[in-house]
Amino acid sequence: MPTVVPPRAFTSHSTDGGYHVLPLKLTKRKPNARAWQSFESAGMSRVISAVNALQNTDYRINKVVFEFMRRAWEAGLFFRSGNVYSRAT
Repeated sequence: MPTVVPPRAFTSHSTDGGYHVLPLKLTKRKPNARAWQSFESAGMSRVISAVNALQNTDYRINKVVFEFMRRAWEAGLFFRSGNVYSRAT
């Protein structure tokens, strides 16, 4: 998601990275004791580096796809699961 201020880099699997105002955890759920031990022994540095690289990747809109979707929207169409529908239905 685009931000005005670049996100903070993660340094561990705790809540030290991501948004400045809303702290994020590297994992969605709180790991149990066994999972926590796995995290600590797994050497998560490559995963943390990958997450930091993704969150620092510039956001841009594909102009061709945007124009296609804009025209479809103006024509009253929308897409769901590979199918095309009319917004009127």
